[in-house]
Amino acid sequence: MKRSTMVLLLAVAVILIAAGIIIDAVMGRDYRPDSADYRTLYETEDGGVTEIRAEMLSSALRVYESSNDERLEISVSGRAGSSVSVKREGNVLTITEDSVTGSGARFSKEDWNDYAVIWLPEDFAGTLELSSASGELSMSDVDIPEASVTLSVVSGETSVYDSKFDSLTIESVSGDVWFGSIKVNSMTVSTVSGDIRGSVKGLDGEPRIETYTVSGDVSINE
Repeated sequence: MKRSTMVLLLAVAVILIAAGIIIDAVMGRDYRPDSADYRTLYETEDGGVTEIRAEMLSSALRVYESSNDERLEISVSGRAGSSVSVKREGNVLTITEDSVTGSGARFSKEDWNDYAVIWLPEDFAGTLELSSASGELSMSDVDIPEASVTLSVVSGETSVYDSKFDSLTIESVSGDVWFGSIKVNSMTVSTVSGDIRGSVKGLDGEPRIETYTVSGDVSINE
């Protein structure tokens, strides 16, 4: 095979992979893990946790509603299993990633398997404060209309789909923000260079929406 042909094929492969990742984010593809994919670090059904904080480095963090209405569970998969720890003090649960597991860009199946998952009980009514340096943050099918959620990312993408919150705040430096089919009373989204794309409706009446960006594009449908 000629060198020029090989280079062309490699370029096409990279473009297709990148396009797939973008489409996944836009369409809100559900990466909900199979039970065989992860191991549990923490679980409880006592209902005593009202504040959850997470500080991730490069592993992805995903949030779903628990299949058990009362269970709060923290799970990990891949290399995140050796770098993520969970600590509870009273009603506060803290999730910390204390070492870098790899690049924030997810180009291989192995990389996509590095993640932590928060499974929330349906009656969770506290606060979620989730942050990441370069890993993705995503929430899907989470119905917690009395909860306040804050997502902060430096360079990873942020996506929220098919969910209900009292308030939602998303802060991003260079990562894009995607959301759709969400209902909130109030929402604030800010980026420096990332784009903001999504659709939102009010939970109780018209939602209060504020957006801030320096150089990114903003497109929100209500």
